[in-house]
Amino acid sequence: MIGFANNDIQFKDKTNIKHEKFSFGLKKSLYNYMHGIGFDYNLQEWFDFKVPQSTIPKNYIIKSSEVFNSFKIKPNASVIWLANLPQKELVIKTKKGQIFESLKLSIHTKTEFIEVLLDKNQGEWLFKTIENLYVETNKITLSDLKKDFENTFEDFELFWFSKNLNKLKSVLLTV
Repeated sequence: MIGFANNDIQFKDKTNIKHEKFSFGLKKSLYNYMHGIGFDYNLQEWFDFKVPQSTIPKNYIIKSSEVFNSFKIKPNASVIWLANLPQKELVIKTKKGQIFESLKLSIHTKTEFIEVLLDKNQGEWLFKTIENLYVETNKITLSDLKKDFENTFEDFELFWFSKNLNKLKSVLLTV
């Protein structure tokens, strides 16, 4: 019989800690983590007994994620979409007799609502591209995106580092 996963690692614990006493607090914190809540809780709040203070700095995740916002992303970095497919809406504005078409992309995550307004054609390109950026199907690198974008448009870097795309990067990960 083959199980789903075999994650147990055999080891000798020399601390004599009763690991089962941490079970409820760890399950509770994992449940909350998976629902995107409780991030601001102190470590002690998950347990009904005294636990040592964490040695991980409070800003550790923020500091670690700043690497992803760098302008020095490797061309072979995978690009992954971490949210649901956005809703799209055509926005038409008229100014001085000229018609301007934009595409509004709206993304609902567990913790926020993100809305960006893009040039209609670039927005359509991004919307179609997002479908190929899910973790399950992803084989797309930043270099691939750049080539595909520049087949139709100019200056991928201007698009990629724009204010609107930076808003989306909370649900777009490059690794």
